[in-house]
Amino acid sequence: ENIGPEPAPVPAEADPLPADTEEASSFPTWWWAALLALVAALAGFVFYLRRKPIQFAEHAPDIAPQLAREPAPVPPAAPVKQRATSSTTPRIPVQVKAEAQTLSRSLMNAALAFKLDIRNLSTQPLRDVSIEADLVTAHGKAPVDDQLATVNSDLSPLETIAEIPSQEVYSLASEFRLPVHQIRTISQGKAHLYVPLLRVRVSVAEREPVVRTFVIGTLPTGGSGKLQPFRLDEMAQTYRNIGLRPLD
Repeated sequence: ENIGPEPAPVPAEADPLPADTEEASSFPTWWWAALLALVAALAGFVFYLRRKPIQFAEHAPDIAPQLAREPAPVPPAAPVKQRATSSTTPRIPVQVKAEAQTLSRSLMNAALAFKLDIRNLSTQPLRDVSIEADLVTAHGKAPVDDQLATVNSDLSPLETIAEIPSQEVYSLASEFRLPVHQIRTISQGKAHLYVPLLRVRVSVAEREPVVRTFVIGTLPTGGSGKLQPFRLDEMAQTYRNIGLRPLD
């Protein structure tokens, strides 16, 4: 009787993720390196955008056939009022810091609770300071202007500050909701990942706005290290061990 090698044991099926879990599952090290490369690429685009405008018309992806069967007539576009971005226009002397507090995802929305600190770095008070922001998701095939904040990004009004005294900090807390159907996912095997981006613009009349884009992710055990993406295929939950990093 021939005796062959014993068959390798079949690994047991992993237990499903409990509904009340607070943290995202871990992924192989090479996937975090790929995410870091995506973040670095986005940061590089920030520098490129400030040096030379990018035209996307020739490189835009094809429209899905089901959306292009009967295209609706497009009315003439109204003139867009461009913000001042001349090199002779002084930039607002402010420092913008952000803190991610929680990210909650339900079946309908992903909601980010965050805090912004706006510091006046000048020797004069700043008046009528406009704060705008929004929440989007990163994706390698999306246009750069849909991911990174620019002086002309279509952001939502957040607050208008009457005055920020010299060297003082104005803090505000807010929340943004992103419908689940608007989340751009990145597939990794059977997992569906997403990387939220908080975009912020601070404006004052006759000054060049300050724009910032922050990437948001879960923090590894210990609270430091590379941010990890969120999973859309997990049960709805609230993430509290999260952080953000500026892309510019």
